[in-house]
Amino acid sequence: MSPVSSRERIDVVDVLRGLALFGTLAANMWAFNAPGQVYGEIEFLFHNTADLAAQAFIDFFISGKCISLFSFLFGIGFAIQMTRAEERGSSVSFYPRRLFILLLIGLAHAWLIWWGDILVGYAITGLLLMLFRGRSQKTIAIWALSLAGAMFVVMIGFYIIHFRVMHKPPDTGDDAKLAATLQQSIQIFRDGSYRAIMVRRFHDWFELNRFLPVVLVLFVFPRFLAGLWVWRTGLITNPGPFLRAVKRVAYWALAAGLASDATAFFIRFVLKPTTTMVGLKFVRTIAEQISIPAMACFYACLVLLLMQSEVWRARLRPFGA
Repeated sequence: MSPVSSRERIDVVDVLRGLALFGTLAANMWAFNAPGQVYGEIEFLFHNTADLAAQAFIDFFISGKCISLFSFLFGIGFAIQMTRAEERGSSVSFYPRRLFILLLIGLAHAWLIWWGDILVGYAITGLLLMLFRGRSQKTIAIWALSLAGAMFVVMIGFYIIHFRVMHKPPDTGDDAKLAATLQQSIQIFRDGSYRAIMVRRFHDWFELNRFLPVVLVLFVFPRFLAGLWVWRTGLITNPGPFLRAVKRVAYWALAAGLASDATAFFIRFVLKPTTTMVGLKFVRTIAEQISIPAMACFYACLVLLLMQSEVWRARLRPFGA
């Protein structure tokens, strides 16, 4: 076992991965300094104009987009490993072993360091990719698009059943309950024993990941499949024939991403819906779910196009490190 040699590395993949990790760090930086219960609603704890402006920028350009890009690259990484194993005539039994090690690292991260780990989910979902190793491009595309579309069906269905059919009103006491939970969490992490902090972190990890299976199947896995599909097209290793199409996709993805991001931004930071304004919050959520894959697609296309220039290749290469 040894590091991948420089001649085997793929610059555009390394640069994209570096940018995705940098963006993921930026998106989660404030969350390392606050309880997980306000992960998606920073304004509940941080009210300064500078804080809100920084969060608005991160939400608009980074949140969800970089983790989508990273998930997409995980699918490419799987495809590369399978391709090189086949070229060597080697068994692919190494892949489940790697996922098991990734699972252990993820559990250590989630239980000992931070509740917001994603590696556990990647390790579990990564096994599903083995089911598509020998499937056709058409089958992979159908599954990727169907699962991604199912996310919207589930969200819309929940909204209709919960608030329109069952007529269940929003809990107006949510803010008070959240404030009490936050105060308790802050007190434990600030003044509690190491054991109390461990227990609280595990509790947060369990509570905040109750819907993790749905997220993995409908959010993460379609992006894995997209990475596998793109690698098989030859776009990464031989982009020349695809550049015109990539430019068109980039334009459409940017337009869709900016429009939906602007909608979500306006609702969140201008209209500022209260707990009872369920309809507005629902529209914001849908807009965010459109902007995330659209902007991630735009970033991937943009980097691929820029990497065709020697000048930009030199500028972007440090991210590959």
